[in-house]
Amino acid sequence: MLKLEIEKGIDIMKSFDYKTILKWILPILICLSSFCMVAQKTSTPKFHEQSIQYLDEKRNTVMTLAASSAAISTAITILPGDTGTPIANGLADLSSKFLLVLGAIYLEKYALTLTCMVTFKYIIPIICLAWLANNVIKWD
Repeated sequence: MLKLEIEKGIDIMKSFDYKTILKWILPILICLSSFCMVAQKTSTPKFHEQSIQYLDEKRNTVMTLAASSAAISTAITILPGDTGTPIANGLADLSSKFLLVLGAIYLEKYALTLTCMVTFKYIIPIICLAWLANNVIKWD
């Protein structure tokens, strides 16, 4: 009797298809781990601490360059005559471009944490749900 039950269990295990289980379990595990664990960890500023520190250093450099170019432009404008006016105008334009770079650095700083949060909390779970839908509908 016990031997018959063991043989039935072995027959069930032989008919057990691991690929089918992986097609269903793997996307669910990836979806849950991405949404619950990875998204929480990667969306904190502490996770991106080195990148934020590097961007802060670059922000300070750009602010120094913008202030320097504005100060030098003002100093050249004070000189008598119009000989330095084209150079002063060029430096003033350069100062406005430095401010544009400064805005890009701030944007990158905020996008750093938001991109990870959106990727791991929304995009990867949606892809996993599409994978599961593909298992149900059998799209080719």
